[in-house]
Order: sequence, then C-alpha cells, then structure tokens
Amino acid sequence: MKKVISLVLSLIIICSLFAMPTKAATTIEDYYTPHGSYGVSSATIDCSEENFSCYNIYYPTDLSAKAQFPAIIFCNGTGVTSATYGALLKHFASWGYIVFGNNCTSTGNGASTHKTLEYIISENSNSASKFYNKIDLDKLAVVGHSQGGAGTMNACSTGKYKNASMFRTLVSVNGVQASLAAFQGAGYDAKQIKCPAFLIGADDDLDAGPTGLCPLETGLIANMNNIQNSNVIIGQMKNTDHTTALINSRGYIIAWLNYILLGDPTAESVFKDGGEIYTNSNWQNVTKKSASSNTPADPSEPSGSNASLFSRIMEIIFTFWNLIFKIFGAK
Repeated sequence: MKKVISLVLSLIIICSLFAMPTKAATTIEDYYTPHGSYGVSSATIDCSEENFSCYNIYYPTDLSAKAQFPAIIFCNGTGVTSATYGALLKHFASWGYIVFGNNCTSTGNGASTHKTLEYIISENSNSASKFYNKIDLDKLAVVGHSQGGAGTMNACSTGKYKNASMFRTLVSVNGVQASLAAFQGAGYDAKQIKCPAFLIGADDDLDAGPTGLCPLETGLIANMNNIQNSNVIIGQMKNTDHTTALINSRGYIIAWLNYILLGDPTAESVFKDGGEIYTNSNWQNVTKKSASSNTPADPSEPSGSNASLFSRIMEIIFTFWNLIFKIFGAK
C-alpha cells in the first residue's frame, strides 16, 4: 500500500515539476518565477539516521561565486522523499540557495529536519567538506509541502527543538492543519513559532474544504493568528490543487526568502501593504497579519456538500497514511 501510494504521488509531483511554466517577466512574480542565474549541481550523501538513509543536496555549482550562501531545508510530503521534488529544489538553488533535503517519508514532526540542521552545522565546520564555511548559518529557512508543511511548524517551534531559533523564516504550502497533523503524530503548536512565515494554500476541496488538509479558517488563519511574529502572510492560489499550488507559488516563495533572508527591496515590496500579491488575480484571501485592512471580507469555507467524492477519498488517504505506516511498520 505504501509503495503504491508513494509511486502515484511521486508521478503526480514529478509531472507537475517538469511542466513548470515560464513566461516573460511583466510583474515581480514573473521575475522570480524562472530559474535564477546560478548553475546547479546536486549530491546524494548516504547516512544512517533513524528515519532516513541519505541527504539530497542541491547547490550553486560555483561555490566560489560568493563568500557564503543562504540555506533552505526542504520538508517533503507524506510517502515521498525530497528527491521527488528535485526540479523545484534545483530551481531554489539556481537563485543562490544551498538546499538540503532527505529521504525521510514522514517529516511532519520536524525530527528529520533537525537532524538535517545538525548535518548542515557539521558540514559548515568540516574543512574536508565542499560546504566548509560556505553556508550562512544566520540565513536559514525551512520550506515544506503537505505533511512537510506541518514539519516546518514543528521545526520552528522553540519549545520543541533547541536549535529552532536558527530558522529565520518558514514557508508552508498546503501544510496540514493542526488537528490532522496531530492525528498523524505530527501535532504542532503555532504559538511556539517566533519567526516570520509565509503560509500558502490551494483553493481545491481537498485542501480548502471544511475538512480539508489546509482550510482557510482552521488552517491558514488559525496559524497566522497563533504565530508569535507580526510578519506573517497567508494566501490561497486560485485554480490549483495540492501539488500545483507548490509549483505555481515558486516565484513568490523565492521573493519571500529573498526579502526575509537577503533584504531584497524588490522582493519586499511584494508583501508590504498594497503590494503586488494583494492584487494578483491568481491569488485570493491574501492577508498580512499586521495589517487588518487586508483581511478577507468573507473568509468562510465552502459548504461540505461542495466537496467531491474524489476529494473525500484523498482526505482519507492523507489522514490515515501515517497510521497505516505505523501499523505495518514499513521502512
């Protein structure tokens, strides 16, 4: 069961990644959506951690181009590995980020993320590593998708992990709402998060429906209100689903990271009051926590009767995935 579900998800994600659209830059979003200026290399490093056996790393090929690079840890969704998202992680690296993931298939509790953080710290101080002194440990971000979105919340929870404060920001795309995350053994308390955050959802029933993975009120808005930082942005991508929201939001993900980690003024302008994201026709319910004027007029969720049979089935699959893994003890 695990292998079948993982294979189906991997194929969906890979097909979406290879179909990433590009177009001429007419907006700030368009500017950050194509690949950046860096060539990209990748490496797979074997390890023997409890829940995973390798690190997947994507990085600018010419590491001499800068004294140090900011870094991203990526938290993949349930049942797949970070390598499944390889095309997207190469995209992040092309913008000058060193991106670390692993092959843990259950990233929600944040444990594998913090093992990866320990690895990053070790590599940065290891004179034999190609990453020796190349990682700016003051410019670290965590980005996650689906269960990995819950993983970003746990990873940045100061009451859970001692190095949580090292993360300058988190980005969660269709991150599982707290109640479902708890059922998966990945419960989080957003009140333990102190860093700026960008929380993204899709508008399909699977994600945004009243019992969905990432509803507006109980997912995005609840987490925004609970995070202990005034710099939090939420928004839903229109006409997207669980996977395509991740792909289609990559331009603003890069903009957010450049804004928070690098102080990029063009990127910052996207998220300030009256910025581009608030009037972007591809987005809805965009809200900045510190600016009540941006609060959606009607943040209500669609009624349960609007949810399709397929979305209900997918909700059950996502919700019970982790339970199935535990019952069968699959590795």
